[in-house]
Amino acid sequence: ELLASLLGTYRHSSDSPFYLYSPLTQLQRHTHKKRRKQKWAKEKNMEEDDGFYDTNERAVRRYQLYLRIANIAYAVISLIVIGVAAAANVGGFGSLAVTGGVVACGVFLLLVSGFGFFGAHKKKTGLLFIYMIILSILFVIQFSVSVALISISPDQQEEILQFAWTHSDNNTITHIQDQFECCGFADRTTEVLPCDPTFANGCFTLLRDSLQNVMRAAGGVGLFFAFTEIAGVFCSFKFRQISKRNRSFDNI
Repeated sequence: ELLASLLGTYRHSSDSPFYLYSPLTQLQRHTHKKRRKQKWAKEKNMEEDDGFYDTNERAVRRYQLYLRIANIAYAVISLIVIGVAAAANVGGFGSLAVTGGVVACGVFLLLVSGFGFFGAHKKKTGLLFIYMIILSILFVIQFSVSVALISISPDQQEEILQFAWTHSDNNTITHIQDQFECCGFADRTTEVLPCDPTFANGCFTLLRDSLQNVMRAAGGVGLFFAFTEIAGVFCSFKFRQISKRNRSFDNI
């Protein structure tokens, strides 16, 4: 019994060849070695991820800053548009339908800017996805309209002015004739309302020059804002992409 006890103790000791080369011991050593390698790999990946995280956190802050500034600018512009339209309506310089349309556009832009600012400030990737869709649609519409304004032909300009003159009320026509010191659309023979006898020229040429300047300016401004919108789409996309990679922001 004493001999059996000694043999059993020796067999389970770390110096025993039975212990060193038993299948169970070999499996334990293999498992320990595998876990140690996994730990080393994990520590290495964590070091790399820390550098990646720091770099992309800076990028996230840059994109976030652009979105904040851009949407604040959109909000200010929308308030200016609403204020100008309201002042024109109160002063009697614009029709109710036109003023209502301009105010509606201003309110829509204000809502979009608030939507984008809130999504960027609170780091909500779900809201930014919807914001990206809205900005993409606005970019397509605004870019198309701006290009059309810049590239409109003289014949089309004449058609637009003729249509506007024909469908304008008497007060508007009188105001145009007094402001531009002209009489009638093409010349005095086409006058519908009485005008100053000293106004010898028609209003078409003066209106066409003014329309060209307005269309060029509107087209240029529209293109500028269209590219700020596509920049907003890009920043929102990168913001969401990096945020998901870092797993540091809350999702809706």
